[in-house]
Amino acid sequence: MTLENLLTDYLTPVFNADWRIVGTTLLFERKDYFTTLATWISTSDLDSQNLLLNGEVCFNWIDKERPAFARLEYSKDAQEYVGYEAAGRYNYLAEWNSPPNPIQSGQKEVTLPFSPARFRDDGVEQDIYSFFATFLGGLFDAAFAGAFSESRYYLLMNQDTAFQMKLLLLEDAAPNSNNLTRRNYPTSIAGAPWVPEFVPATQRFNYPLWFDDGPNNLYSNFHFIDNPRLPGSQNFEFEFEFVFNCSQYRDFEFDKTIQVIKSGVIENGIPLELEVDFKRRTIKVKGIV
Repeated sequence: MTLENLLTDYLTPVFNADWRIVGTTLLFERKDYFTTLATWISTSDLDSQNLLLNGEVCFNWIDKERPAFARLEYSKDAQEYVGYEAAGRYNYLAEWNSPPNPIQSGQKEVTLPFSPARFRDDGVEQDIYSFFATFLGGLFDAAFAGAFSESRYYLLMNQDTAFQMKLLLLEDAAPNSNNLTRRNYPTSIAGAPWVPEFVPATQRFNYPLWFDDGPNNLYSNFHFIDNPRLPGSQNFEFEFEFVFNCSQYRDFEFDKTIQVIKSGVIENGIPLELEVDFKRRTIKVKGIV
């Protein structure tokens, strides 16, 4: 596996991210991080300078599906099925259409290339090994050299291997940090216990890697930005043409925004396409806002 493959195919979908190499620095951030506030041109300034052809910017409603909800899931593993018993904690349906709006329909589906993980004493179901650890006052555990009591909180797998990889947040403060996954996430991090499944703070294994409407997890930190009702969602295409000068031509970057006026409000548009006519000294700009 190459670094590009790891970042693009595995980690990017997990964190709703994008990545770039700038000089000698690798930047891996949520995808909207790379939306700059730097402005290339302002259509209002172009119009006041009589450089905006026909003195207008044309807008069109983008006819695309706007999802009514999001289905965010981990993959099922065909071999290691025990981990998916915890799918109810990892997976999430996000409601994006309340109150209902007829322009929203269908779903946005995100399926991560990882499978959920289960652990001893995670509360998904009764841990039989914990029962044996205290059975007969601990004599049964002693007969097995303390194997049941010493392996608390370990990863559970029904096979020695799996088809899908797993994401684990290790407890770096534990003496055996390579064996233990962090599980104790207090309400200051994970919020109040939720319904219908009450998950005590000490059983929130891997909580930041869950999809949930509580704070500090994959949905609330990364994937919520795809909600089409959030301010800043691009719903219109725009197009205009203007007479350019050399500094405007040299200063252009697709990372920069274009200030357009829509319904009397200044908004930052994203350029998608440029057509440069050097003979007429004009640039036709197409973008979304």
